Amino acid sequence: MRWKMICKDQDWKYLAIVMILAFLYAFGTYNEDSLTIVVGILEPMTHEQLMMSISAFPAFALLFLFYRIMAHHETEGRWKTLLAFPIQIRKYVAGLLPFAFIAQLIPFLLSQLIYYILSSTISLSFISFMLVLQIVYYVSFFYATFATKSGYFGEGISVNIVNPLRELMPIFLMFCILNIGNWISFITKYQFIILCICLLFLLRLFWHLPYLMIMKQHRELMVERLFCGKQATAIERKKQKQQQRIDKVLQYIFQHFPWKGKNYWIWVAIIDVSLKQKGYPLCIALFFMLLAIDQGQPVFGLCAYLCIIYFLYFVYTQKKVIERVSIK
Repeated sequence: MRWKMICKDQDWKYLAIVMILAFLYAFGTYNEDSLTIVVGILEPMTHEQLMMSISAFPAFALLFLFYRIMAHHETEGRWKTLLAFPIQIRKYVAGLLPFAFIAQLIPFLLSQLIYYILSSTISLSFISFMLVLQIVYYVSFFYATFATKSGYFGEGISVNIVNPLRELMPIFLMFCILNIGNWISFITKYQFIILCICLLFLLRLFWHLPYLMIMKQHRELMVERLFCGKQATAIERKKQKQQQRIDKVLQYIFQHFPWKGKNYWIWVAIIDVSLKQKGYPLCIALFFMLLAIDQGQPVFGLCAYLCIIYFLYFVYTQKKVIERVSIK
């Protein structure tokens, strides 16, 4: 039953984005130099370490997508009844542990397959690196879901409620992959100690699970009651300011470039909706174009074209929707 729920989740559509990002990272960094290279602002690494980094990237992205989907089915308010009366939560987590562990095999085998295709060899150090990386992510997911309390941080008048472990652990692991030249020797040297610590943390979580969940639910309920209204108000204010800026720009354009074609008002609606809902890909495309011009690397230009294509595809879908509901 759990497999069916995970497989039917709509977020699997982002798997295409995962593959594109993996291809762009490999295309922008791979070369045949057997000496040391430098990837952007990162530390130098050998050719072998670069192939490890390229191989680990799609596996980590797939793992991130899997845990994102898992988090959708483990909502924050699912266990609020623990505050009123006890529930046998250990039995549920005991069934979830092997399920998530088995799912780890797919990204692991994917990383080893990519590395074998690139190097025609099998590296024990890379196996150790991926094993430790995935086990750390595995343990952090269960702590973020069943133990770590969500907190809040303020930015001006806005208050954002976040789970620090869930947000920061993927960033840390991605940093390890991109700087694999610095981390692989440390991880392979202390892999046994790291795995033992992860096992102890997991046993501690399972043993104190009812108490940790009660404390987590109490804290999150208080934070939600205190800041949900302020958070919604701040977000709405930001959106209103952004939409007002877009309205002013569009009004200026329509006033100075009048076009009274047959589908004038349809295109006005299409442009207005598209910029307000999906205007950020154009900003990202502009950023990548500036990088491509400044550094002369075609991979940044390819990223810019992909962002523009994504925006144009959204414009096309909005055109179909508006034409369907418009009154001729």
